[in-house]
Amino acid sequence: RERIAHERYAAIVRLADRNGAETAATHHIAGRLLLAQGRHEEAAHACAAGIALAPRAHVLRINASLAAFALGRLDEARTHLQVAAELRPNYAHVFENLVWVEVAARRFEAAAELVRNAAPQLAPNDPQWADYWSGVVWAYAALDAHDRSELDARDRFVAAALERFEIVEERVTDSEGSATDAALRIALALGERNPSELFLALAAVLVEAPRNWWRQELLLRHMPRELDATGTGSLREVLRAYDPRGKPDSDATRR
Repeated sequence: RERIAHERYAAIVRLADRNGAETAATHHIAGRLLLAQGRHEEAAHACAAGIALAPRAHVLRINASLAAFALGRLDEARTHLQVAAELRPNYAHVFENLVWVEVAARRFEAAAELVRNAAPQLAPNDPQWADYWSGVVWAYAALDAHDRSELDARDRFVAAALERFEIVEERVTDSEGSATDAALRIALALGERNPSELFLALAAVLVEAPRNWWRQELLLRHMPRELDATGTGSLREVLRAYDPRGKPDSDATRR
């Protein structure tokens, strides 16, 4: 995907050159392709140039927020998303990204309030949206309280998360009732006092986006002192995710 993004970015640059002028659209596409390559600082600059040409383009604001988040600039990411929310007040994707910014900033009450206020105006209406995202917020609040050794708060947040997830059970479990959602797995592991399961849940989250600093930080903060065979295998998957050549096939793995 990075190679394809690089090729298409080069094509966008050539197109802008032939047109004799850069446009908000070319900056938007360039930002997306630079994000796909992990070139976040360049993506931020491309988005800023696009915003200067089209300050009311919400997609540019979303891409700018993604670049800022990847660089750890949470205040900047929040500002871009707040503008996008004003431009598209019923777009769930904007508010979901805002929730992640607040969670990463450990502003859990702000995230919960955001969910409550956003839910009634989203279109199309999703009656489970607020319950699901409230569960996500309280699961990560429980994880943060656990990290701070605030055990009463941890248990309170776990209970709140599980209560919400029970309402949206079909969204967070498979047909056999096993947890498939990362936030639910985190809440369950904390409730069961199971550090190994907590590590597995956080490792699975990191494998999905191994360059994400926030996911790395979560895993590092909650590494158990010793890993069993399952944990070692999960760590191996995390390390494979960092391989720039991509995940090896099964034959190569066996060799």
